[in-house]
Order: sequence, then structure tokens, then C-alpha cells
Amino acid sequence: MKKEFKDPMVSRRSRLKDVAELAGVSISTASRVLNNKPNVLPETRDRVLNAAERLAYYHAGRSALDVPVAQATIGVLSTTVPDRDAMSSSFYSNVIAGIDQECRDQHIRLVFASFSRAVYSTPAAWPLPLHDPDIDGLILTGAIPAHVIEQIRLQTGKPIVLVDAYAPGCDMVVADNVMGGYHAVRHLIEQGHRHIGLIGTQPGAFPSFLQRREGYLRALADYGISETYIADSSHLMDATYEATRALLKRHPQITAIFFCLDLVANHVIQAVRDSGREVPDDVSVIGFDDLPLAAQTVPPLTTMHVDIPLMGVLGVRQLIERMKHPENVTTRILLRPQLVIRESVKALRPS
Repeated sequence: MKKEFKDPMVSRRSRLKDVAELAGVSISTASRVLNNKPNVLPETRDRVLNAAERLAYYHAGRSALDVPVAQATIGVLSTTVPDRDAMSSSFYSNVIAGIDQECRDQHIRLVFASFSRAVYSTPAAWPLPLHDPDIDGLILTGAIPAHVIEQIRLQTGKPIVLVDAYAPGCDMVVADNVMGGYHAVRHLIEQGHRHIGLIGTQPGAFPSFLQRREGYLRALADYGISETYIADSSHLMDATYEATRALLKRHPQITAIFFCLDLVANHVIQAVRDSGREVPDDVSVIGFDDLPLAAQTVPPLTTMHVDIPLMGVLGVRQLIERMKHPENVTTRILLRPQLVIRESVKALRPS
């Protein structure tokens, strides 16, 4: 017996699942049609489009957001990272602060949720904003795997903007990490350092860290420095400390270290001291992000400043643009980090 589907002059907005059910197709097929993807039979495409029209479903084929911006609702999902609550409460809290302020300024309603990796592969357990038909668009921030983002895009059919997250086919707001890493290392080179270490990342790590590593390598190559000293670390606190100790033991000629995020600054500095050296007299250190703790380390940390709240502001603006003009090509917005000089880098005297 064919299931009845009431013609919806309904009180809630329709979901992609409703369109698929009315058209008698899978959710992924409905998503392909509504996103103008190829390899769909004409009769199937017609059924999906007719179902979407009956349901007044908002999708990427529409020419514009179907509610005024001031009446829109945005869902914000941020990853929860085991053993890195400090990172979540510093970097990403600043991203969310920017999102919140811009939404207040534009009178947009916000729905927040954390997104645990434990439920990545279980759509039924995904946070509420991914199921709520009243959400007009999504901002995803943090280390959400690209294949999960693609699944979210297909399952929800909603406009998505990524802030400090990475996946093909989506608008992104990210720091120019390669250039930031390059300028950090260039600053060390300009201060006379030639033996520069990197507290790096494991293979398959978050793209931001891999890009900063690339900046390190490019700077050394451009200045004719062939020696690289890299300690791969998971960036968990204890691992960073041990990686720094091991790097200095293997390569005692190192005079400077670049590490990929400020969060580990105190652990790197302590590892230098426990190796019988001082910062910056014996080993200079430079970080990345310019989190509040950078000004509180001893000595205060020279680092690359990223305007983290602005990333959130630009994420909201780009999502509004995407909701109004879903047909536009995807956009990547790059924020260029700026060098902040404090007291953790010492100029070497010419030998």
C-alpha cells in the first residue's frame, strides 16, 4: 500500500528526507537532483523536482534564500576533541564569538551544538541542527573529516560554510597557513638562525598544521637552508613536550623552534629548560594563532596573529551570500596572519 504524504501547507519546513520519500527515491538521489548533478534519469529528476515544489523545499537550485536574512536561522557545529578542551575553549570559542556577534548584528537566530567524532558515522545520532528543518544554513568549524562533511551536505541539502575546516565543494574561511608558517620561519632566519626545528604533525593531521609545515619547508628552501629538523607530534601536551626534548637531544645545534599552535607553548618552553637551555638566550621559539596565553608565557611568545573572531564574522557573511545565491561558485576566504613580536626570539650575533 502506497504511503500517503499530506500536501504540506505544514507548520514545519520540509526536509530532504521528505522530498526523497515523496519522490520515491533515496536521499542521495534527491540530493543529486537538487544540486544539479549529472547521471540521473529524466523521469527521476522530474519526480524529485515536483516533490520539492510541492513541499516548498529550500535547496541549492533555488535562486535565493526564501526568508529574509533577519528571520533566518543558522546552525553552528563545532568539534569536540578529546584531551584538547583548552583548544576548544580558546581558538574555537573565539570563532564562535565572532559568529555570535555577526548574527546579533544581523538579527539572525543561532543554534549551537558540539559534534563528537563518536557519532560521525551515525547520522541518526547527529546533533539537532543537522535534523532541524527550520535551520536555513550551517557553519561547521573544527577538525571534521571531509568525508563526514560531504555526508552532511548530501543528507541535509543545506548551504554549508566551513570555518577552519576543510572539504571540497564547500565555501571556506581559513587562515593562510602556508604563508603564516613561511613568515614565522623567515623571521627566525632574519634574526640569524639557520638551524631551525619544527614541532610538526603526524601524517594525516589537520590540514592547517600540514600547511604550516609546508610554510616552514618553503622558507628554508627559499633562503638556501637545506637542513630540516622536524619532530612529528600529535600536539597533545605530553607528546609535544617529549617531541621537543627528543628533537633537541638529536640535534643540539638547533637555535630556534617553530611550533604549529600557541596552545603547546608552555610545554615547548619547559622542554627547552629541562634540556639545560633557556628561551630565548639559547633557543628562540615562535608559535602560531596568537591566543591569549601567548602574552602570558615566560617569556611572552612571539607568534603569528590570526584574527580568529573575524573568521567567524566572515563565515556568517559568506553563508548569507551562499543562501541568497546558491548558484555561485564556491569561495575560499584566506586571512593572512601577521607577525607579533614579543620576547621569545633572540637575534643571533654574526659568527
